[in-house]
Amino acid sequence: MEDNLIDEIPKELTKVQEWQIKEAKDYVKAAEWMLYALGIINLLYLIPTFDLTSGVELSISIFLSLIYIGAGIGTHYKPLLAIGAAFIIYLLIHILSYWIDPSSLYAGLLWKIIIIGFFCFGLFNAFKIHRINKTIQ
Repeated sequence: MEDNLIDEIPKELTKVQEWQIKEAKDYVKAAEWMLYALGIINLLYLIPTFDLTSGVELSISIFLSLIYIGAGIGTHYKPLLAIGAAFIIYLLIHILSYWIDPSSLYAGLLWKIIIIGFFCFGLFNAFKIHRINKTIQ
């Protein structure tokens, strides 16, 4: 009897699933734009401090900017992987920064909370899309 229940699951999207995917894609799109903004702001921050930064710091900042922009592009193909990887890198950078200078955790705390919120909403909704797509297949 329970085997029949598995066979009765429709293989096409219901209206509710279509609505859930549409809503989730909006949040993933917001996370995508946040990734672009992180990359661009990180690059723009280098302009006034270009003469003051060392070569290593400059190359790390450019590398991180390219990672964030690349993750933004990656949300079109594999949103769960792209947002998750960017979120892990973002957290690792701030953990490392805290380890070097503990007062850096409190600098821009509101922005950090907002960015982490965008990451969490993006990850949650990318996972929701992944889960719905998996039930279809």
